[in-house]
Amino acid sequence: MPVWGVIWLVVGVICIISSITRSTIVDVIALCSGVMLNAGWGMSFVFASLEGVSHRSWVSSVGYFSVVILVVWAVWRGKRGDIPKEDRE
Repeated sequence: MPVWGVIWLVVGVICIISSITRSTIVDVIALCSGVMLNAGWGMSFVFASLEGVSHRSWVSSVGYFSVVILVVWAVWRGKRGDIPKEDRE
């Protein structure tokens, strides 16, 4: 199995473990590793397109960046409810 396959499997296992455990540290590591893996692959397709290696690889990067944007938006949207509101008098 290629190295990237092993990396994707390890990140997937970390994400599965984070869904079972109650540890915030494991959750953060799993979320960040999954998002950064997708962002890295998206950037590699953009650079391949810009360098002329594959002229249509930017199309693949749209899918990877969509995952990144949706996860970042979901975390940002969900965390706004955790901020305590102060009573202003």
